[in-house]
Amino acid sequence: MQKRLRAIVLADLLAALEKRGYYKVNPKQDPCLNWKRSKFHVILRPRPPRKTVINLHIHVDLPTSLPPYHHAIHTGKDLRKEINRIIDAYQTIRGKVK
Repeated sequence: MQKRLRAIVLADLLAALEKRGYYKVNPKQDPCLNWKRSKFHVILRPRPPRKTVINLHIHVDLPTSLPPYHHAIHTGKDLRKEINRIIDAYQTIRGKVK
């Protein structure tokens, strides 16, 4: 699922992801744009000047013979609910700042 957000402060969005329990996939990258939490994978793509695109998908690893089969789900209720929870967490952080 892809969601485009305008007028986003990237540092607050990263704090919202941490609040939701996400961890950095590549902590050496600054700012880290890949985040995971259990089966959810978030990829952030900042677009200047103040737009950010959020890509959210679910990893599904199916047990098969070699090589292992990897699949990602890009649509569904779970994804819609999770992206709304991330946005709600962002809005509570932005509300605290103001």
